[in-house]
Amino acid sequence: MKKIFLSALFSSLIAFNASSMTLRIHTPVSVSGSDCVFNNVTYTCEPKSAGFSLRAIFGMLGIGYTSSDLDYGMPASSGVTKRTNRTDAVDLSGSFVDGFITVGVGSVIGGYAEISQTFESGGNQVFMDITGGKQSGTTSFLNLAIDVGPVELIVGYRMWDTKIESLDAITKIPAISYSQSSTMTEKIDNKYNELTAGVGIKF
Repeated sequence: MKKIFLSALFSSLIAFNASSMTLRIHTPVSVSGSDCVFNNVTYTCEPKSAGFSLRAIFGMLGIGYTSSDLDYGMPASSGVTKRTNRTDAVDLSGSFVDGFITVGVGSVIGGYAEISQTFESGGNQVFMDITGGKQSGTTSFLNLAIDVGPVELIVGYRMWDTKIESLDAITKIPAISYSQSSTMTEKIDNKYNELTAGVGIKF
């Protein structure tokens, strides 16, 4: 009964606010706060972020989907030639002061990691590729929108707090024709923040 009531209430709110629907799209312009740690060693990295966020707002209530691609920018001294993390999330939001302020929280629904590393062991070159994994975690954000006619100009700040586990690892030593596959049991934390920019269109 409670679920039916909430569903009816949500449908009514959407129907009531359909005339004031807004669609927004954001992209990250900078990233900060990522922990550049690999094999318990902290490095100085140059992280970059890409992706997008789509949001539909009906009056005060909004629902969105966000995809974030984080490139850690590991230094050559780490032996890591590639370290990226993809995170997908859905979230709910509330807009206030005639849409000027929007805040929201969301849950991670998917993603994967890609890590490539090269190092020496016993005089042989070792290549390790780590991929896949199961993502979990949360995201939250704050957006500020300024109306320019029917268009909104938006700046935002999004925070990610995620974990990835059950990564697939392949280790290869070409010199001795060695190859082994395994599953990593350790969890990798991914905490970082994105400054975003976007536009919105009112209908």
